Amino acid sequence: MSILEILQNNFQSSEITEKNNKLLVSNNLKSILNYLKTEQCFDMLLSLYATDYIDYIELNYYLYSTVKQEYILLSTNVQGNTETVIDIYESAYFDECEIYDLLGINFTGNNDLKRLLMPYDWNGHPLLKNYEYKKEVLNE
Repeated sequence: MSILEILQNNFQSSEITEKNNKLLVSNNLKSILNYLKTEQCFDMLLSLYATDYIDYIELNYYLYSTVKQEYILLSTNVQGNTETVIDIYESAYFDECEIYDLLGINFTGNNDLKRLLMPYDWNGHPLLKNYEYKKEVLNE
C-alpha cells in the first residue's frame, strides 16, 4: 500500500491527492505530519519552504524516514496564517522564521517568530509578488 493510500484511509476527512510526486493536503496538515512522524517513521524534516502564487502561498514540507530510507514531499496552500509544526519537528523553527520574514506567513504557536534575514525595522515581506521595491538613494 502506498503512503498516499495509507493517508487517504487514515484521514478520510482530508482531501489528499498526488501530483508531480508531491502529496497535496487540503486540511489537517499538522495531524498528518504528526502521523507521518510517529506512525510512518518520517522522523526528519529536511526542509520547509514556501512559494508565492499571488492568490495563495504554497508550503512544502520535505520529509525523510531514516528507518525506511524514503523521502516524501507534502504540500498545502495557505492564505495568511497557519499552525506551527515545531512541536512535531523542532528543525522547522528557522524555516518558519525565514518564511515569516520573507513572505509574511504567521505561524501561530511559534512564540519566537522573528526576522532572520531582513533588518528588524524592515517594512513588508520582500518575496511576495506584490511587494513594491523602492529605489534607495545612496549618500556618498
